[in-house]
Amino acid sequence: MKKIKTQELTVMAIAVALMVILGTILYFVGSTLPIPGGRLLAMAPAYSFIFTAVILRTKRIGVISLISFVFGFFLLKFSIFGVLAIWTSAFLADILTFILIRDYKSYKDIYLTIPLNSFFQIWTSYIVVMYFVPDSKFTQAALLPTLGVSILIYFISMYSSKYFIKLMGQRSLLGDKFEDKHLKAN
Repeated sequence: MKKIKTQELTVMAIAVALMVILGTILYFVGSTLPIPGGRLLAMAPAYSFIFTAVILRTKRIGVISLISFVFGFFLLKFSIFGVLAIWTSAFLADILTFILIRDYKSYKDIYLTIPLNSFFQIWTSYIVVMYFVPDSKFTQAALLPTLGVSILIYFISMYSSKYFIKLMGQRSLLGDKFEDKHLKAN
């Protein structure tokens, strides 16, 4: 893996700060939704925007894990189990992204793989709660509702990521500014 540049570290630090701020706000909004995974449903579009921006800037597989790892330290004061779910989902998303595409070659690669993190977060949360915290008030209903919510969150995240790329293109912020000459629009 290539050495991470200072500019990339700065972008990642800004992403973590945004995740902490937006996550705090959206956590409370999402907990009012009467469906399993409501908090993740509220946070998925915002986190998709953030991860898409970072991937557009760095074009590195593994960045989601790195950002989620740092983000997890901010959440340790709430629950070690939630942090384990976040870390596991980010790691699984990056591993599957690496297996599927090896490298970001197009915007389509970005908006199809960014949602994997949100998809896996539903499942890792489900598994962690079921096996480690069965008396939790956040227990998800069952396997089929969890599957439905995870698919819904994948598509919400995908369209959020796709919209962000489109928005950046309309604002002429893609291309030379992000050094995306090797990425092609799909």
